[in-house]
Amino acid sequence: MLRVQEKRSQASWALVRVGTAIGLLVFAASSLAADPPNQAALERRLVQSVGSQDPAILERAARRLGVAGLLRALDSSRRATVSAALEAAPLVQSAWLLLPRLVQQLGQQRARSLGSQAATAVLAITENLRLPDLERTEEVPVLMTDVSRSLTAVAADRRISLDIRVQTLLALAHLEDVVPQRPSGPLLGFLADPEERIREAAVELFAVGASAPALERLARVVTEDRSPRVARAAAVVLCARVAVVRPRRGRELELSAVRGVRAFPRIREMVEGLDASDDQLADLARCLVRSPDAEDRRALAQLRRRSVRLRRLLRRQLR
Repeated sequence: MLRVQEKRSQASWALVRVGTAIGLLVFAASSLAADPPNQAALERRLVQSVGSQDPAILERAARRLGVAGLLRALDSSRRATVSAALEAAPLVQSAWLLLPRLVQQLGQQRARSLGSQAATAVLAITENLRLPDLERTEEVPVLMTDVSRSLTAVAADRRISLDIRVQTLLALAHLEDVVPQRPSGPLLGFLADPEERIREAAVELFAVGASAPALERLARVVTEDRSPRVARAAAVVLCARVAVVRPRRGRELELSAVRGVRAFPRIREMVEGLDASDDQLADLARCLVRSPDAEDRRALAQLRRRSVRLRRLLRRQLR
């Protein structure tokens, strides 16, 4: 069984290498034909800028190199240069072009600290990625879909450190708006991962645009997951997706699964325990407001008495 898993993992990383190579060829090969005369000097300045601990100096050094220069720096044999390039990666214009190369760095077991830096860079780039930032070319959807698949392979590889896997999942969640028709099937397995932090991060994958089967699976997490943290994260995402519509309008909840799996009792426990932020509690209330149960109504009334801020949030969420 272990050999089968190792073979699958090797196959996944083979896909990562192929995909990242395609991305780099499409977007950067034309500019990488030869190192410019000042590449070495710019790399030295970049390393020095990291040592200065001045964000403005680092950003200037990163922008002088640009995407093409950073790609060369990432291939340097000098560890200090690679480390500086990873730190500078989110600061350049069109930083998303670096994603394929950064994904390669995530799985390099010989340099765990560089892998961790790469994960931080990937997360920072995807957090700030917006559709208008991407060039309108046919290759962009192909590249971003490839990055999404590669990140999925990284997150599923249990040989990689837990911190990197968690950051990779969070980065995947940020790609929801830029990856067309991302299949949810391969991502559902993360909700059953043995690691609590992986399951909690995986919940965010379904915060936007999840399919009905994915939402039903998320609802089961609310009732079945042994971790209160994971169950609460799943409940917050589910209830935030509920379209709160007054009954007289004759429309059903967007998430009938919330009722179907009897998730209300555990959601009520979360609300009554008040072990969540005001924003999370306001999202959980979007489920309780549609429950016919008197205990759920009492829990909702308790929320309204908690604080002025929460009362205002509830008024805005539930109107």
